[in-house]
Amino acid sequence: MLSLVLAAATLIAYANSLQSAFVHDDRDTVVWDRHLGEFSSLTRVLLGVRGGPTGGRPLTSLTFHLNALIAGKKPAAYRSANILIHLGAGLVLFALLCRVLAAGGGVTRRTGDVTATAFAVSLLWLLHPMQSESVTYVSQRAESLMALLFFVTVYCAIRGFRAADPLPWFLGAAVACTLSVLSKEVGVVAPVVVLLYDRLLVSRGWRRALKEHWRLYAGLAFSWLVAGLLQLTAPRGYSVGLSNPHLSPWAYLQRQFVGVTTYLTLVFWPSPLVFDYGFPPPAPSVPRSVAAAVLLAALVGASILAARRWPLAGLAGISFFLILAPSSSVIPILTEVLAEHRMYLPLACVVALVVGGAVALIRASERRGVLAAQSPVRLAGWALLFAVAGTLGFLTWQRNIVYRSELSLWQDTAAKVPDNPRAQNNLGMALLEVGRTAEALARFREAVVLRPGYFEANGNTALALERLGEFSEALVYMSRAVEINPESGPAHESLVRLLIRLNRWNEALAAARAYVERLPESQRSNHLYGSLLSRMGRAKEALPYLQRAKELGSDGTAGDARLP
Repeated sequence: MLSLVLAAATLIAYANSLQSAFVHDDRDTVVWDRHLGEFSSLTRVLLGVRGGPTGGRPLTSLTFHLNALIAGKKPAAYRSANILIHLGAGLVLFALLCRVLAAGGGVTRRTGDVTATAFAVSLLWLLHPMQSESVTYVSQRAESLMALLFFVTVYCAIRGFRAADPLPWFLGAAVACTLSVLSKEVGVVAPVVVLLYDRLLVSRGWRRALKEHWRLYAGLAFSWLVAGLLQLTAPRGYSVGLSNPHLSPWAYLQRQFVGVTTYLTLVFWPSPLVFDYGFPPPAPSVPRSVAAAVLLAALVGASILAARRWPLAGLAGISFFLILAPSSSVIPILTEVLAEHRMYLPLACVVALVVGGAVALIRASERRGVLAAQSPVRLAGWALLFAVAGTLGFLTWQRNIVYRSELSLWQDTAAKVPDNPRAQNNLGMALLEVGRTAEALARFREAVVLRPGYFEANGNTALALERLGEFSEALVYMSRAVEINPESGPAHESLVRLLIRLNRWNEALAAARAYVERLPESQRSNHLYGSLLSRMGRAKEALPYLQRAKELGSDGTAGDARLP
């Protein structure tokens, strides 16, 4: 019965998300991937789009291909799959918590209290609006899929600890753990969480845990080998790494101190929720960083100390930080320094601490006679739970509306983080798509002011100015864009086009030559330079470049770059 309540509440909270369009990375992941749904190349299916949300995440990539095979590219089908994954994760969490609470006796060993507490945590976790980024935003499926399999891993391990024949459960845990890693890299933390549970609640010692359950940990450790092999393909080498010139590990960690405290604040007061905090967001002040670091250090210390007297509380607290560690510590993720979807799995730890602590406090008060009758307290508890759950569900419903379109998403983000150049630039692109060119230009200019070296913003400013007929001013921004990123073929082509529009043919020819010298193996650069030479009456010089473009055309490169 309670499982049906969880299902109904989740489906109602996310029902309006089915009306939303594909936004941001969804376009690369689904709309613009012409191979999506094709199974002619197993490598392409499993490795996903390099640099995208499915890159290096075989299981996540496979689910998108299956989605496309079944339902084409209809947004509602992909969001339906996301909702079902989210619901599945919540139901497994419910079953998992029932086992954990019964074994640990953290609130009470009474079946009614165990079930009620597990239900409350699962309900609040499912309906919390922070989860919407991993559910409504199609491209974040990796987060929820990883979490679902993470929960299955821990559940199977716990069943194995208590089973007469543990091997089938341990095998299930190993398989689920590997699948979790194949969904998203954070799954590598699952073996550590299982070992921590074993140490605190089963074996009562590290050596004993490893000695008695070595077969389980050997199976779980296989997922680390898989993770290592996947990273050899460097699916995110351009944006993740300790040697990133744009953001040092220390600067990244400094932002994480404030970021994690922000996430914790949003758990209790989920506003404002922000889709994109910037790349990177401004460095916090030293006093704020120090205060956040001290708070987090205190929470880590409290979790470790609590593990001795209250194992379940310690387990939840330590697991919270373990799960966040891969993405929120010292390894810079340039394109996503802060992201609320990272709280998808750790949120369960926080909610469990709050709900479990409240139940334990009430039961202790009843035993000491502070609270008299049990029934009124129980009724008040249920009333409070459904009031909070209803509020969270309503906020999730409201948050889903933000994902209705590209325009609404970036309007919301730019309003909440106006100093985020990426939000300003992407809002400009959304405005440009609906024909509001003058408004788009203002956003592009703002992005350039915030970050003068922002390649996309400079190029888009030029594009908007060109559409408004301001070719001379557009040339300034496009020239800067080419200087910032000389490897961009479209920027070179736009620069040549603008020079031609201004009848500056010799400069256009020089720009086209610079293009082909920079990218000599590009079909488009050779074709553009050859065509321009031919138009200027230099057919003999043009012939080798046009011939080269023809030869390169067989490599699948997109069509020729054409002159205006």
